[in-house]
Amino acid sequence: MGLAPSFANLQRRPSAKTLRPDRPGERERAVRVRRRLAPASLDAGIGPARPRPRIGSLTIRTFIAGALAAVALAPAPGVADPSGDRRTPDSVVDSVYQVMSGAAGVARPWWRLREIAAPDARFIEVTRAADGANVHSMTTDQFIERSAARLNGRAYFEVDCYRLKAPFADVATVISYYETRTAAGAAPVARGLNSFQLIRTADGWRIEKLLWEDEAASAAAPAGYLGCAPK
Repeated sequence: MGLAPSFANLQRRPSAKTLRPDRPGERERAVRVRRRLAPASLDAGIGPARPRPRIGSLTIRTFIAGALAAVALAPAPGVADPSGDRRTPDSVVDSVYQVMSGAAGVARPWWRLREIAAPDARFIEVTRAADGANVHSMTTDQFIERSAARLNGRAYFEVDCYRLKAPFADVATVISYYETRTAAGAAPVARGLNSFQLIRTADGWRIEKLLWEDEAASAAAPAGYLGCAPK
């Protein structure tokens, strides 16, 4: 097809061995011939090409499968609800009591409280005074910091005794009367009232406000709130 050179033409092509460097101009011609005959990698001074390492298909499939699994398990920020605490108003209230309760030395899962609190949530402690109520308002982080310091190394169990719910569309009010104990099933050492103001967001129910006040001799709970069974 006119692509392969004839044998005669191949014989007439000069080689590096047939050139005479001692003749005028032959040294330069010998260098050009050697460069034309040598591999490009040698002419560039980088040595012969090395074979690339091959990765087995099983290794590649294992890596891809692991990466996909990690992406699937990673919770989306601000949306994931791994414990299901934001499903309903009741699940939000239940999670608060579960987070607060625990034996001495047991770390509380404060991350669950952050998951159910709205970005601008307020935790408000109300105490009685001679001239009215004193109010201590805290952000979620401030409430967690104070609670963690108070519960450090302390057994504390907060139990929901009575619950009254008033939901409407995307808001819900939950009144929850509680008792606190130093051990599960022990006699209560204190009582009080939690008032939850909840809102329904795109990713579930969250706490907008939580107010509470402990029972005192001058402010006892109504008779219908008493009789909380040990849990």
